[in-house]
Amino acid sequence: MIAAHHLDLAHNASTELPQYIDSLVFEVKGTGTFSVQFQHSADGTNWYQIGSALSSNSISVLDNDSEHIFLNVRAVISGTVTVCKVHFRRHKR
Repeated sequence: MIAAHHLDLAHNASTELPQYIDSLVFEVKGTGTFSVQFQHSADGTNWYQIGSALSSNSISVLDNDSEHIFLNVRAVISGTVTVCKVHFRRHKR
């Protein structure tokens, strides 16, 4: 069975993703000039960028079959962002 979930991401706050995620979708919406750079970390201390920064209302999709990220994610936000979420599907085991 596959369940659909989402998490709101606050500026620079580390969020741990659950296990068994099949895919990730990052969603951002903002006003004016803004930028959101998603990052990931294995230890919550050393952070690495996930793709390019998003600077318009958009989504960025990652597929676990070809792209892998560490367990912890965060969003580094500049400007006014009204929606900053990570959506995911996971297998219930």
